[in-house]
Amino acid sequence: MSILIQAILPVSALLVLGYLIKRFALPDVGSWKALEWLSYFVFAPAILATSIMETDLAGAPVLEMGSVLVIVSLGVVALILITGRFLRISRTRLSSMTQGGIRFNVFIGLTIASVGFGSTGVAVFAIAAAILAPFVNLVAVATLTVLNPDAAGFWAKRLVKEVFANPLIAGCAIGIALNLLNIDLPDALAVPVNLLAAPALACGTIVAGAGIVLTFDFKESLAVLFTVVVKLLVLPAAAVLLARTMGLHGLEVTMIALVCALPTGPGTYMLAMRMGGDAKLMASITGVQTLVSAATIPLILTLVQ
Repeated sequence: MSILIQAILPVSALLVLGYLIKRFALPDVGSWKALEWLSYFVFAPAILATSIMETDLAGAPVLEMGSVLVIVSLGVVALILITGRFLRISRTRLSSMTQGGIRFNVFIGLTIASVGFGSTGVAVFAIAAAILAPFVNLVAVATLTVLNPDAAGFWAKRLVKEVFANPLIAGCAIGIALNLLNIDLPDALAVPVNLLAAPALACGTIVAGAGIVLTFDFKESLAVLFTVVVKLLVLPAAAVLLARTMGLHGLEVTMIALVCALPTGPGTYMLAMRMGGDAKLMASITGVQTLVSAATIPLILTLVQ
C-alpha cells in the first residue's frame, strides 16, 4: 500500500488536477501549448539526461537486460501493428496505441524501486530505464513518422529529421554520452540542469491530464482496453519469461518486470500532439493505464518474487 500511496496515486492526482484546471479554471489553449512546449523541449530532456548520466553501469548484466527489453518491446510493437492492420485501425490511432504499448513513466518506476527495494533497487532500475528509454523513444518517433498520413511519400526523410531533432532522444543521447565518457558536469551547469529537471514530472503529467477526455466512442474504448492489457500485463509477463530463459534472476528480473509494467508516461501525449498522432486517445490511454497500474504493478511484482 505504501508504494501506491507514494508513487501511483500522486501521479493520478496530478492527471485529475490537469483535467480540472483545463475544464474549469484555465481553458485557454494557448496557455497549455506554452506549458506543453516547456515540458517537451526543456523539462523532459533535462530529467532524462540527468537520470541516465548518474546511473552506474559497471558490473551489471547490461547486454542481457538490454536484449530482453529490446526484444519484448519490438514484439509488442509488432503485435499492435498486426492487430491494427487486421482490425483496420486508423494510422493516427495506431501510432498512439504503439506509444502506449511500449513507453513508460520513469518517475513512478524510480519511486517504486526506492520505496520497495532501496538504493540497490534504484540502481538496477536505472540501468533498465537507461537502456529502454532511448530505444522506445526512437521507436515511438519512427512509428509516428511512418504512420502519419501527411508523411506518405517522404517518410524516410521526415524520420531522419524527427529522430535527430527530437529533444527526448537528444536528452537520452547526452546522458549516455556523459555516462560512458565519465564526465561530470561542473556546478555552473549541473545546478541549472537539475533545476530544469525538477518540474518535469509535475508539468508533463498536468499537461497530459488537461488533454484527457473521459467520454470516448466504442472503437476508442476498445483501443484503450487493448493497449492497457498489452502494456500492463502482456509486456511484463513476456519480459519475465525471456529474462529467466536468458539466465537472469533476482533483482534484475524484478526491475525488468517493473520497468515493463509501468504505465505510459505523460510525454506520450506531448509527442502525439507535436507529430500528428491521436493526442485525445493518447491522453485517455495515459490516464487509464496510470489508474489501472495501481492494481497491476503490485500483482506483477508479487508474481515475480
